[in-house]
Amino acid sequence: MSGGGGPLVPPNGGMSHSHQTTNLHNSYTYHKLTEKQDRAWRLPGPLGVDVRRKMAAQLARMYPQNGCAVCSATMKLIAHVTPRAELRLLTAPFKVIPISAIANKPTVNDCPCLEFWDPEVKGPWRKRSDGERSRHGGHHPMCQYKPSAALVHAELFRAKNGGVVLETNKAGIVEARRDRGRKVRVRPDLMLQVERKIVGG
Repeated sequence: MSGGGGPLVPPNGGMSHSHQTTNLHNSYTYHKLTEKQDRAWRLPGPLGVDVRRKMAAQLARMYPQNGCAVCSATMKLIAHVTPRAELRLLTAPFKVIPISAIANKPTVNDCPCLEFWDPEVKGPWRKRSDGERSRHGGHHPMCQYKPSAALVHAELFRAKNGGVVLETNKAGIVEARRDRGRKVRVRPDLMLQVERKIVGG
């Protein structure tokens, strides 16, 4: 990709066509730009026009069935691209799309959430068995790409006796401190319990 935008093809080599006909919100498939691509997209003048045209052409090839909606690096919906690479830029106020809805999210095996600390195995989430992780959708309960994660966050923050403050201790472990000062470790089993309650599993 010229213009400094970087390749739009995700690191796992490509997209599954199943993403092109399913979406949580409407008929659009959402594609999130990286920070580098976002900066290139916003270049002014003729150079910016050329970069956006080339990005639109590449996105049209990635999503040949229905095209896609383009999200900025901060998940603002900024444009639509048709299967014929026709680009329609949107204007403010921009709708913010949940990151769990994007089509180019990492696969379970490539997701950074595999490195989230799991106090039960005293190591990263990837140390749990494949079977155990797959029972929970593969991703860590608090992974941003998991649709229920935001709801789990909200539920945990509505804990009894006031809010919860997340802190990282000297050992690098994230802990939740209730307002009254008593510390409670953020355990994946608690997150999964809250998630099952929310999704009805």
